[in-house]
Amino acid sequence: MKKKGICYYDDDGNIVREKLMVMYNKSGTISVEEADFSRLTANFSEIYQWAQQGKKIYKDWMKIYGKDNGVEDVVHIIRNAKTLLDCRNSIASKFGVSKMSAEVLAHLTLYQIVGMRYENMKEAYELYSLATKQLKPLFEKLKTSDSDFGSDSDC
Repeated sequence: MKKKGICYYDDDGNIVREKLMVMYNKSGTISVEEADFSRLTANFSEIYQWAQQGKKIYKDWMKIYGKDNGVEDVVHIIRNAKTLLDCRNSIASKFGVSKMSAEVLAHLTLYQIVGMRYENMKEAYELYSLATKQLKPLFEKLKTSDSDFGSDSDC
């Protein structure tokens, strides 16, 4: 069966072809292969976890960007932090967000941080919220299923 990908045009008008890939680490050897239906069920729980993280990150970022001078405060913290750990902890404590959300923000470039818009974050948050809502029943079913779909017993 021919595997299909997703095609679209980027901002410069170039065609981009994407395929879902799966990375394996077996005895220290890493390989990447195209995903197919038999491998996808083993990754549903991971996709659900990523959706939950995305929802949490955008919810936290909306707290920051919803405050007066929130972006300026983040930029100030990043410029004055001595270490990434210091930066992460300062952002997390100042805005009451998770350390994970603060660290992801600290890893962005200043250009990306200043360029983000609250409306885009809200849209992303709503998308991740929908994804978690739709994936949760599937995740719960796989978690309680007797089949080995979705189990990562070696991890």
